[in-house]
Amino acid sequence: MTTVLFLGGAFDPVHRGHLFMARQVYDAWLPDHFLFIPSALNPLKGRRALAGPRHRLRMLELALKDTPFEIDHWELEQEGASFTWNTLRHLQDRFGADARFSMLIGDDLLNQLAHWHRWEELEAQLEFLLLPRADDGESAPLPRFCHRLQAPRVEVSSTQVRELIAAGGDAAELLPAAVWEYIQAEGLYRKPDVQAAADTDGVETA
Repeated sequence: MTTVLFLGGAFDPVHRGHLFMARQVYDAWLPDHFLFIPSALNPLKGRRALAGPRHRLRMLELALKDTPFEIDHWELEQEGASFTWNTLRHLQDRFGADARFSMLIGDDLLNQLAHWHRWEELEAQLEFLLLPRADDGESAPLPRFCHRLQAPRVEVSSTQVRELIAAGGDAAELLPAAVWEYIQAEGLYRKPDVQAAADTDGVETA
């Protein structure tokens, strides 16, 4: 049986925490395929990522180079919200309905699961691997097929990275080196006034 494990999200941007927890789970479970699936629009948050699809996809490509991880960009090619149910149907078409599908999520999402699109059908067909993220998720009902993973808590978040960059800070320790270089080259996540200062820094004037 083909085993497919996937991790969805905006990856806005992908950071070292994503890669650390992915490697922990991959080494423990050894799936045939471990997919990173960047989303177009989060249906519960109702907003698009700050960096466009092209940038987020490129950052993932840079971050996952020379790793066992793959990228599935199907959600980026769809219009509207990225529902996990639709993504699962896509994966069943791609790998076969008899494959075993598992989704890696943080336990901070437990309180949201009951609100996911077609949740009862999704819960019956999808296995969930839970990573420790937040204490307030512990009391929420667990999905039917669920495994709690024993792994270090990941403290870094994409929001933290974006805020640091927007303030003109150095995010090199939080990001893969190639991703940090790309963000700097493209001027991503900077506030306009910070970007203007960066653009003129070191430039000789008459």
